[in-house]
Amino acid sequence: MPNKFYSIALALLLAGCGGEDTKSPPLITIPETTPAPSSAPIPASTAVCTNPYKADYPTAYYGKFQIPTPTYTLPQSYQRGISFKDYSPNNHIDKNGNRLGGPNCDQEQFVKFMYTQTLDRLKNSGATMLWLYNYAPLKDANANRLSFDEADYQLSNSTIEFIVQEAKKRNIDIYYAWQLHTVDKKGNWVIQMNENVPAQKLSRLMDAYSDQMIVVSKFAQKIGIKGIAADWNAFHIPNLYEPNIKELYTTKSVEVIKNIRDNFSGNVTWGQTGTIYADPRIIDKVDAIHVSVGGPLLTPNENAFLTVEKVENAVSKQIQQIHEHYKCTFASCVYTPASRQIPVFFEIAVQSRDNYWSEGWVEDGFCTKGKLANGTQSDCIQDYYVTDFSVQAIGIEGTMRAIAKQSYFKIGGINFHSSYWHSDTLTPGSEGFPNISQSIRGKPAEKIVKYWFTGT
Repeated sequence: MPNKFYSIALALLLAGCGGEDTKSPPLITIPETTPAPSSAPIPASTAVCTNPYKADYPTAYYGKFQIPTPTYTLPQSYQRGISFKDYSPNNHIDKNGNRLGGPNCDQEQFVKFMYTQTLDRLKNSGATMLWLYNYAPLKDANANRLSFDEADYQLSNSTIEFIVQEAKKRNIDIYYAWQLHTVDKKGNWVIQMNENVPAQKLSRLMDAYSDQMIVVSKFAQKIGIKGIAADWNAFHIPNLYEPNIKELYTTKSVEVIKNIRDNFSGNVTWGQTGTIYADPRIIDKVDAIHVSVGGPLLTPNENAFLTVEKVENAVSKQIQQIHEHYKCTFASCVYTPASRQIPVFFEIAVQSRDNYWSEGWVEDGFCTKGKLANGTQSDCIQDYYVTDFSVQAIGIEGTMRAIAKQSYFKIGGINFHSSYWHSDTLTPGSEGFPNISQSIRGKPAEKIVKYWFTGT
């Protein structure tokens, strides 16, 4: 699963991001990305804002492969999800001190305006649901009881309520996932990312998460959110299968699910962490599970001659392996009646860069350090990745075919995880790296997804 960024780290890292490439090939515009008019009027509070972004991109971004033509569609019973990128739109100020959304457009108005624009596009692409991914730094990493401050939320409660109201006008269901951050607002860490988590620290973090999910579930119940993820998004526990850690995680997770159920009447799902920890004590208490599929699945040589069939075969094998892992995670290899029939949401996040299928996911929101092919270090390795929209298009078509043909899981829906940029921009800059992102917005893959979702 993608490694999400921390709020405290974002401000530091964005400063190092590369700007737009002044040596890029000529720009082209894809006319069909223009959204259809919304059936819901834009609220008066957002009418003062304008969209400052364009969907132009260098011709080289199109990529080296032919874009596939979809011919299949999903059954009408499936939920269709295209979910927002996991941060909020920002009304950037240009070098002359002007807000990009217009002189009379403040930050709150701009956020609402951009969300309504994006909801129109998602509706036009056939989306029936989407996930909001919210997060905040911890108040104090040294506190006896870890907690989060509502004032630090990436998405404010007022913004979330607005999105839910606007989505309802478009018959789109909203689901909510919390990304568990282990760093506080001063930059102090409880545990660094990708480190083994001692039991004492895991207990502290899970108590904080449990408390937070009570707050989230009460709010979600109040505003009409459709579903909540019981497990967090983004934070990974490398040593989960150590017996004491596994048991602690399981018992604490059962407490989290109970807390959500006590305060929320909607759907409760499991698997946002990217792996299904299939203890019956957990699975039998939720309404659906998430199965994440994607790269790296191919060798460099296979990736160099990428085809829809190669991706389809690789993802099909991956789904089979996930199913075996799901059955045997806790060594019993025995389903309970509920776990046999539980609906699955397949999660897809295919990036638009040349080596995605051989190397896997890379950070797309901000600069990270990395080593170049010649061995030198770069403070912004994202500047050196090769953008290829055709790789994403082929990958999504192959992945959708594999999911549609599989018979291991009962499908409840398909979701493109954190896969819709908040603006039309497709070139790197102050927003991050939409060019290499799993975002499908404005790329050829968007038309493929729309066909699978709508048949048009």
